Amino acid sequence: MADYNDMKSYGQYLRSLTVAQNGGEEKSIYATTDCPEALCQTTQTVKAPQGSLFRLHWLSAGGLNYCRLSAYIDWNGDGNFDGDNELLQVYGAKDSPGNDALNNYTLTVTLPYDVPLGITRIRLRFDSSWAPGWDSTTDAVTVKTADAKQGTADANGQPDTYTYGAGEEIVLRAYPADGYAVDYWTDTYGRRVPQAWADANFLRFYAPESGTYTVHFKQALPNAIEAVGIDNAPSATVCDLQGRKVNNKRHLHSGVYIVNRHKQIVK
Repeated sequence: MADYNDMKSYGQYLRSLTVAQNGGEEKSIYATTDCPEALCQTTQTVKAPQGSLFRLHWLSAGGLNYCRLSAYIDWNGDGNFDGDNELLQVYGAKDSPGNDALNNYTLTVTLPYDVPLGITRIRLRFDSSWAPGWDSTTDAVTVKTADAKQGTADANGQPDTYTYGAGEEIVLRAYPADGYAVDYWTDTYGRRVPQAWADANFLRFYAPESGTYTVHFKQALPNAIEAVGIDNAPSATVCDLQGRKVNNKRHLHSGVYIVNRHKQIVK
């Protein structure tokens, strides 16, 4: 974290922190007029129901543009911030004094419906944007598949996790198994990513933060039977679901068939 003398002289600390819930007004949970004497500060407790959303808004003493933010939440209540999905957000360019948004910033937190009851701690950490070692711990994209039997994926050629530099484009690629196609991708929070990011089996974007992206596959449906018709693939083996061979492949009724040992649908 920032050196205390730098924090004081450059104004690298929060003057106020508020919370807003359910579209309501902001309520103060922390305020100071002077630079704190300790690097770590605590706030008032916020009461929030499971599944709800709230926004944290802070104003700094004017110097957080020299910093980068990493925000964590202790979802499982174990007192640490190294569990799955416990890195909420990363913001700020590396080696830059231009991270001005951090001086007046809003962080949105959406609680899962199954978050444990009790105290859930959030940590807001501000490091110098010139601090070493940042990339290896926070600037990482992990890619995975929802079902390895339906296909695999990689991140910029790496099988699991790719560590990227500020401003670098991320390219994730899916490899559907036989009989499957890419359906959609989801982010760390289970949200579908913007369709504009999708490019056939690729996902191209500039990562807003560290996180995990998951590819979801679907069965390659309609037109699969027509593509292996007698004219195009006379050697294709077509059977019904009882395993009986279908000889007239040109005139199939609507239904599910087995084509070369893969299920296909004819509409």
